[in-house]
Formats: sequence, structure tokens, C-alpha cells
Amino acid sequence: MIKRTGKSVLLFAFIMIAPLLLCYGSYGGELSETSDRKDVRRVVNKMENYYERRSVTRFLGLFSRRKFSNLITFKRAVENDFNMNTNITLRKTSERISVSRGRAIHQAMWEKQYRPILTSPRQGRRFRRIRGNVRIYLEKERGTWKVISLQGYPIFGL
Repeated sequence: MIKRTGKSVLLFAFIMIAPLLLCYGSYGGELSETSDRKDVRRVVNKMENYYERRSVTRFLGLFSRRKFSNLITFKRAVENDFNMNTNITLRKTSERISVSRGRAIHQAMWEKQYRPILTSPRQGRRFRRIRGNVRIYLEKERGTWKVISLQGYPIFGL
């Protein structure tokens, strides 16, 4: 029979529990990143939804008032888009999301379909389509993800 002292029992317990703690710690980190990815995707989906529903206030509520440059100019462009076009639908493909330290980048190919209100008689009332790659930069502000910049093809506020 092996006689164990208090120190050896403690060492044995540490050796058995340490790998579990390490696994839990890395799993917890992955869980947080997965959660952040889902939150970023949710914000981008809300952007799409609010834009299609023509809700300027809700759409712009997803943007950082402090960090998004030219928010007032952007708001005018969005309002102008809503005033000049109807039946706006958006679709995104080839999505990629990168998340790191409270910042995120959502990159996708966006397609916007819309019907202009003012058209010439020879153009008719056909739908128009535009397509381009858009990067949406987000940052956590007070626990929620906010858009701080848009780069690429101007799908929003065209």
C-alpha cells in the first residue's frame, strides 16, 4: 500500500485537473469568438433587413455615432436612395467574418435590386441590379457591435 502525504495528493489532483482547466479555458475562448461571430452576423442581417424595410432610424442605429465618419452625409444618401427607388432587395454571398479583440470585419459580395421611381419612357419600369464587394468594419461599444466604417462598392445609400 502506498502512503500519500498531503502534498502528493495535492500534486496528483493538480496533474489530473490542470488539463481539464486548460481545455475549458480554450473552449471558453472559442465559445466567446463564436458568440461574437454570431452577433456580428446578426448585426449585418439587421442592416439588410432594416434597409429593405426602408427604416432609416433603425438602420442608422446600427452605426457608431462617434466613429463612423460622415454619418450625416451617409444618412442623406440613404434617405435619397429610399426616395428615388422602390422595391429594394439585398442579397449577400461569399461571406467572411473575422473577429479579434473587440473588432470585426464582415466581407461579402452584395447584390442590390431596385426599381427607380423616375425613369425615361424607353427604359421602362424594369428592375436594376448592382453588385459589388463590401467590407463592413465593426467594433464593440458598450457591449454591442456597431458599424464604424464601410468600404468597397456603395450598396447602401447609392
